[in-house]
Amino acid sequence: PRPPYFLALAGLAIDLRQQSKGLFGAQSRKMGQGSSCSCKHGSAEDTEIIHVRRGSPKVGSLGMPSSVWLEASSADRFGDDGADPPSEAASASASAGEPECEPDEVAPPGPAVGKGADTAAPNGEVGAWQVGGAEENEGGLAEGGGDEIVDAALVKVDQLMKDLSILEAETVLAQALDTLGFPPAGPEDKAPATGPTPSAAATAAAERLVASNQYKEVEELVAQYDATVEMLFNDDFQLLYENEFGRFEIRQPAGSGTWFEYRMTVNVDAPLPECLSTVQELELVPMAQPMFGEPMRIGPESGWLSTQMTSFKVLLFKIDLLFETLRVRDRRSGFCLESIRSTFPANGRHVPEKQPRSIRPWCYTANCWVPHGGGKSGTMLVQVTRVDATMHVPQFVLNAVLRQVAGSFMKDLRTSADKAVQDGSPWAEKVAEDKLGFYQDLKKVDDIAAERAEVSKMPERAFFEDRPWRLRPKPHDTQPPVST
Repeated sequence: PRPPYFLALAGLAIDLRQQSKGLFGAQSRKMGQGSSCSCKHGSAEDTEIIHVRRGSPKVGSLGMPSSVWLEASSADRFGDDGADPPSEAASASASAGEPECEPDEVAPPGPAVGKGADTAAPNGEVGAWQVGGAEENEGGLAEGGGDEIVDAALVKVDQLMKDLSILEAETVLAQALDTLGFPPAGPEDKAPATGPTPSAAATAAAERLVASNQYKEVEELVAQYDATVEMLFNDDFQLLYENEFGRFEIRQPAGSGTWFEYRMTVNVDAPLPECLSTVQELELVPMAQPMFGEPMRIGPESGWLSTQMTSFKVLLFKIDLLFETLRVRDRRSGFCLESIRSTFPANGRHVPEKQPRSIRPWCYTANCWVPHGGGKSGTMLVQVTRVDATMHVPQFVLNAVLRQVAGSFMKDLRTSADKAVQDGSPWAEKVAEDKLGFYQDLKKVDDIAAERAEVSKMPERAFFEDRPWRLRPKPHDTQPPVST
């Protein structure tokens, strides 16, 4: 039998408040970080990208079904992990004296080239990601055979995925397909009117690229990223609460059954590294939230992909809040997107079995952290959270409950960020120590944002999706199972 209604509402209010306090990247309960892609060296900034030629026709779709992520560590992607090895020609070239990777450096494959800019141009041109100018690249990789192009692309993707530079890896793969005569398929792509038909060798090379583990891994992560962006945009949200620091909106789709979603927009007086330190440092959770112990970290520690579980009791039940967090930074426009979900593939991570009388709520959250930029300090957070309440809650009751807690959601977020910027605070010390290089990467995102125009409200969708090179896989389904 269902519990009395007031108990159900009490449990819902508690659950919502705890979820907001950090588990979705907005409050002071820290998200753990761990990833199979935890290798620290191999930064994206100094990586050469294939110089490509536009104008080849699209001949059919080389799209492959999205697959599970690679379970093996990307520190040795050409070992026994099933990844495609380079061709013999590429191996011979590497053994002929090309430099080996040193910590914090990437030795680009292919012909020796000069060093270029470490971030993409604000206007989105790919050239800023190239190492060397057009003259150096002319007649280089773009003129090589299909196998050489694929080998170079896979090596570059391996380098980029060591620190989960997902959007840069997507650029490499999309450029490689285009160079082979197959612009990545997608609903917004248009085939050029003229151009030579790809040769049989180019077609075989493109099929090998799409079938590679590297391509499947990047495609899967891009599908998750695109789905998270979609969550941020919906015209059906209704304003529930607003103050000088932000606004809180709610949406309960007609016929949605037991699920609803809310969107919170908050301005935080802290840089991006300090904002995310409040959800990154697990051992500091008890200091901010005495009612909780330190969350359990599941898998290796990383700033970009993590899994954690926090447990607490509500009435006679044990609540297990189990989440995976994926962070994607955009080095073109300067922002960081978090995809936080309660249902995810284990991929080699040991997830504890569910115990009797324990509840693991379903939830999916999109957090978009956008530094204001344009000479203005601070960061804007836009958070959209979808919750399955397990029972239908009337709209007027839902409004009343969330209206009461909306203000505290925003206050808790701002308070935790204020602590992080205080000199000598435990969070400030963690940012200064930066043992993973995570906060240095976030600082670079802040610096990129400082060079663009100021963002004072939620940007248009093109801000997130106007990437010059895209794979366009089908986005993940982010609705709860009860909606299907």
